[in-house]
Amino acid sequence: VVEHEFGTDLVDSIRSRIPATSTVSKLPPDAMDIVWSVSARVRKEIKARLESGTRNDLIGIMKLCPDWNSQQQSEMRRTRYLSWLVTNLGVIDGATSVSDGGQDAWSLRRAELILSAETPSAAFSVSIMTVKGGEMCVTCSWQDCVVDTELGERLMSDLQPVSYTHLTLPT
Repeated sequence: VVEHEFGTDLVDSIRSRIPATSTVSKLPPDAMDIVWSVSARVRKEIKARLESGTRNDLIGIMKLCPDWNSQQQSEMRRTRYLSWLVTNLGVIDGATSVSDGGQDAWSLRRAELILSAETPSAAFSVSIMTVKGGEMCVTCSWQDCVVDTELGERLMSDLQPVSYTHLTLPT
């Protein structure tokens, strides 16, 4: 788990470079320069996190929690602390291998991950999965009762032309 802070100054700086009347979905070059600069910072943060392993990480202490149901119940009473969650960046090697009998074994051509819209988790959960040589699948989930559906649909249209899935979960 890696959390990244994107302050209001940064967001304001990017937004100030986008004309208010723009109907083009591409960012202007000066805004893209900022985005790429932030992307480089985030990549360094991810690399440092990966190098540290499970030290100082929720995953490292999961085994010490005797009751995850109770833990999640207590999380629901707290203020939501994440706006966005992006997961599964990377590529799965789904190549076909040959089994002992000389016949083809299982292979992956497409992969898709859909996260549930958990109450204590981020307002938006974006999952990105790609099988090597295949198409990239982007999904997004949110709680309809918490996040305006139109806002979620607009977010997904910004991620086009990839296909998406929107699940409406019971409230």
